[in-house]
Amino acid sequence: MRPLTHAGTRRICRSRPRRRLSKPAAVRVALALAAMLWPIAGCAAPATVDQGAQCAPFVRALPRAEQYTRLLAPPDSVAMRSGLMVLPPGKDCGWHSTQNYEELVICLEGAGEIETEGAGRRPLAAGHYAYNPPRTRHCVFNTGDQPLRYIYVVAPARPASSGAVRPGHAPEHRPARQGPGPLGARSGSR
Repeated sequence: MRPLTHAGTRRICRSRPRRRLSKPAAVRVALALAAMLWPIAGCAAPATVDQGAQCAPFVRALPRAEQYTRLLAPPDSVAMRSGLMVLPPGKDCGWHSTQNYEELVICLEGAGEIETEGAGRRPLAAGHYAYNPPRTRHCVFNTGDQPLRYIYVVAPARPASSGAVRPGHAPEHRPARQGPGPLGARSGSR
């Protein structure tokens, strides 16, 4: 895999104090962002969805889980997948690639960092979200002293003009079985 580079990477402005969202506000942000990604998965444009694929809108309460919990996957969606991840202090999700998917990571509680190949480590805290483009290796680390709770949402990457949804197995965050490896290592790679 060749290293990815990101032209125009934004710097995080640390001169302003960070305003943390309340838990209900963070959940509203997470649900609003998931709703924005819904059309990307094809549900809003039935003409682009396989004839056999069926999905219906729903609202569910976020589980108060202490470990990984799948939130969304087919048959509840066409191709989008999502999960609630809970990382204990000092743990990470394991290095993995987005493959042919775009990924959104939405932090609900706690503090940590997300390291992305070609972009380095960036802080991730409650009320913040991060985007990973297709074919990007990355890992989420809990650097705080409380559990890090976040939602990931992955959807097949396709140009808006392609018109075809290509369902397949999307990458999922899971607690790493091994300790964090170096950026080039394949421990926990998916």
